[in-house]
Amino acid sequence: MALAITDDHAAQEQVWDSAQEWQRQPQALRRALTETKVDASSDRRALLVGVDAYTQAGGQIERDLFQPQHEGYLTDTALLERLVAEKLEALANEVRGEGWKWVEINPHVFQSFNLRTDFRRRRMNRVDALEFREV
Repeated sequence: MALAITDDHAAQEQVWDSAQEWQRQPQALRRALTETKVDASSDRRALLVGVDAYTQAGGQIERDLFQPQHEGYLTDTALLERLVAEKLEALANEVRGEGWKWVEINPHVFQSFNLRTDFRRRRMNRVDALEFREV
């Protein structure tokens, strides 16, 4: 049933033949067939943009025949990235309109721990006034 995620018979055969016998569980086969696609139900970018906006912009969705409740997989990652950047820029403009001088958008901040640590909360170090004068 996992192979029903795509109509491409060559891709189905390639995934089946390349998988070890112990790797032929539905989850592993589905993951192999959708590794270049974006999960519409769990990916943060897809949740931000929304499936309707993505399809209205011309994006295609592949759905699993045997999982009708699943949102599907977005096939055009470049389109999704463009829509995310546009949506974040619109939100940034709203914040700039409130009077903020520095607003930066970074759609990949949640994909990397190193990027996230740059934006963590900084704790203030209290210094005694007498110690400060001595320095």
